[in-house]
Amino acid sequence: MFDHVIKILGSLDQLDRRYDQLEEQWGSLKIGGVAFPNFYPWALSFLKTLGQAGLSAMPRLELDGQYYNSEDLEEAREFGFVYKYWTIHLNKSILYQMAQEDGFFYNFFFSSAHCLSWLKAVGPFNSDEPLSSYAKLKVLINGLKAPFGNSTLYFLPPRAGLDTLTYPAIRGLPKAAQIQEHVHFVTDNAFSAEPERYVLTSGDFSSLMANEVMKKGASSMAIALVHEFYSSQKLIVEGVKRLPMKLMDTPNLTLTDTFYRRLTDLIIWVYQDKVTIRKKLFSERLGLDLDQEKGLIENLMEHISPAFEQAQQRYNFVIIERKDAYLKELRDLLKDLKGQSDLYALKVRTLLSNFLRDLLAAIVLVGFTIFTKFSDSVKLENIKLLDVVFYVLSAYYMFSILMQSVVDIFDVSVSKKELLYWKRAAKDYISEKDFKDHVFLSLKGRRISLYIVYPTVALCYILISLACLYFPSYFRAHFIKH
Repeated sequence: MFDHVIKILGSLDQLDRRYDQLEEQWGSLKIGGVAFPNFYPWALSFLKTLGQAGLSAMPRLELDGQYYNSEDLEEAREFGFVYKYWTIHLNKSILYQMAQEDGFFYNFFFSSAHCLSWLKAVGPFNSDEPLSSYAKLKVLINGLKAPFGNSTLYFLPPRAGLDTLTYPAIRGLPKAAQIQEHVHFVTDNAFSAEPERYVLTSGDFSSLMANEVMKKGASSMAIALVHEFYSSQKLIVEGVKRLPMKLMDTPNLTLTDTFYRRLTDLIIWVYQDKVTIRKKLFSERLGLDLDQEKGLIENLMEHISPAFEQAQQRYNFVIIERKDAYLKELRDLLKDLKGQSDLYALKVRTLLSNFLRDLLAAIVLVGFTIFTKFSDSVKLENIKLLDVVFYVLSAYYMFSILMQSVVDIFDVSVSKKELLYWKRAAKDYISEKDFKDHVFLSLKGRRISLYIVYPTVALCYILISLACLYFPSYFRAHFIKH
């Protein structure tokens, strides 16, 4: 399609300004003029060129307001039809809505002046604009001296051989979703902030058209630095204080390549890591020099270098401080985790100790009571003291495990709440993921031990209690002779 578009523009260029009407937008071209010699051969050749490109539906040719197709035009030429005024309407949407084999969509501008006017009216934040809505786009512009663009957006002169031109992509620029996480957009319009789409990477940036596209790229990057965005006429930069201003106050502003590269480096640095901190440091430093009578872009052009350098220096200092604080908090965390781990272990060991102590005491008590009070099994059968001893022992075991469980569960619960409180207090130094990893790895084994051993020992308590409860009747049924 690239070569076909070159031929279309070449055919239009053969008019050699023999037209007095020219209207052109992104989706249409209207050109017309008074009659001139050789119009018929030119018009038939032009329609043939469009047909060869598969764009037969694009043109509408009129002579004195009357529509003519190729056959009608050929017939008019043969009969020598005399006309006064010719007009050609081109529906360019027929072209730019066709995806090509190379993955690009194509369009063209016959007039570079009209292309420049159209570019000035394009909003870089409107997701419905052609430059935003097409993933990969090549625009051929008649009169453009040198190409420029990026990996997905090319502005090219109609010159053979440029169809293989490739530009690199800039790595590290934030996506629209990432910008929306850090900028509060207060607007009802269809909105898209994609710096990667408009930021130029290669080519000749000296033309007026390149400068317009650069301004779109600078605008899409600049809003990534603000706190709130309402429109191009109102945004909030939050440094030491909130500063409302416009995005750009000079319509014919000319950007320098140095500033453009510096702004690109700044945005990549801010959104590379710890965006909130980096953005805040830069905004605070820039806010010291901001002139609210000027737009944000103009202020950045004046103050970006010192603000960027000092923000980087302050960031390094802040990170060192935060790293020291992180290590201190981490040491405290490990101490708390050690205490938490010991608590789990202590509860299990205490329970086992108490269980063994109680079991031993019960055995001694029962043995002492039985073998000192009774001389034979008959006396044992007739006296109810055996029932009382074992019933009391059963109740004691049940009461013991119940009280220990309540106290231990309460202690573990309180310890967990204290750990969560510590996590909220240290969230500025340790991420939630790191915190969870430390807690999980430190307490995993202890928790498994607690959840398995504790219920097992508690079940032993209950079984011993039930055994004591039913022992007297079992003893009489199986060991006392009638």
